Amino acid sequence: MHIKLVDIHNCRARAHDFAHQYSLQFIGSDDPEKSVDRLIDIYTSYLARPRPQILELDIDFKESAVYSGVFIKDGHHVDICIAKNLNLCWKRFAIAKEVFHSVLDEEEFRNMNINEHLQSVLNDFPSEDAKPNRSVASEWLTEMATMEFLFPYEKRKSELSASAHGQLNYRNIAQKYRIPQVKVERYLSAEYMENLGKTI
Repeated sequence: MHIKLVDIHNCRARAHDFAHQYSLQFIGSDDPEKSVDRLIDIYTSYLARPRPQILELDIDFKESAVYSGVFIKDGHHVDICIAKNLNLCWKRFAIAKEVFHSVLDEEEFRNMNINEHLQSVLNDFPSEDAKPNRSVASEWLTEMATMEFLFPYEKRKSELSASAHGQLNYRNIAQKYRIPQVKVERYLSAEYMENLGKTI
């Protein structure tokens, strides 16, 4: 997926900004498993915004291609909706991702036609060659910011170095950071590490 370099720099900078605030405000901030509740505390206090409401929808994640969404009202009031029966790792990831959706929100990233947006995401998100519209690009950027907060690039490099002479245990790494294993596998892949490394 082709994403503007300036957007990548901005989303990484915002994630690092939140990670820095996290390290300043909380004891045990070096624990690999970052607290999503504390992320919300930072969002609320640091940005001086109302605390997001988290709503569980009566939709099982197994029955939907979408596991979460965010509704931003009046620019600041946020409702985060998540599918029911998400496991802990997916619930943490989903909530953090929607928080970063709000953090990175710009008018140009919005698409009020939800069906059109979802179809574009499903078509473009898996494609390496896709040139996404701005609302689809925002999905990739918020995921990147979420991973940069929960499992930063430097931590990924450390995990790769630690297992340089052995096979990566993705399950153990996912449990260590409490994030979905599929995200660990994607973000530790040679392609992702190489491409993200070029943006630093």
